[in-house]
Amino acid sequence: MAPCAVGICAIVAVFLASAMVMTSLAIATVVAIIIASRHSARACTVETLDIAASLKARGAEALRQGDADAAELACAHAVELLDKLEGESTPIGREEEASDLRRACLLNQASAALKLSDWVLAIDCCTRVIESGEGTASALRAKALFRRGAARTEMSDFDAAKADLRQASVLEPASKEVRDQFAICKERELAARRAEDDAQRGVFAKMFSSDSQS
Repeated sequence: MAPCAVGICAIVAVFLASAMVMTSLAIATVVAIIIASRHSARACTVETLDIAASLKARGAEALRQGDADAAELACAHAVELLDKLEGESTPIGREEEASDLRRACLLNQASAALKLSDWVLAIDCCTRVIESGEGTASALRAKALFRRGAARTEMSDFDAAKADLRQASVLEPASKEVRDQFAICKERELAARRAEDDAQRGVFAKMFSSDSQS
């Protein structure tokens, strides 16, 4: 069996094994990926780029409809196709389009990952956008930094999260979304420190209590 086919079978198996109730949009996304995989296996590089763009559009629509699973699935496969395309040869004259499409797919995948509480995946997708080179527009870089900061906040990596959000604020100084997330990060950090202090005081209290009883 071809590697691509194996990958698609694995995707379907995950859905079945988890006994997840798939929405019609999720089912349509799986079908679209299967069809896209069959076409991309024999398509030229130009057609592969167009297939990835179609999957990106499907993922964006899934996000708009609130189906994070379907969105992540579509975007992940689009990124896979674009990564493979980069490893072969991007169509002449469409290099910038391919790079922009990959960044957009990664950002949408990160957004879906955040909704699914998959913080590690969100961080990985955003880091790929941030490290994708000088051609990354400041607005896209700001989105990646914001989403990575949000994921790092959820993982209690507060220093790294604040660093990301500060950079995002420099790129998008008028963004209320970034300011609000920075405030959330600081609140979570303060709460974590208070909880740690309370835990330490509890340990000391038990120690002194034991000493007084002995």
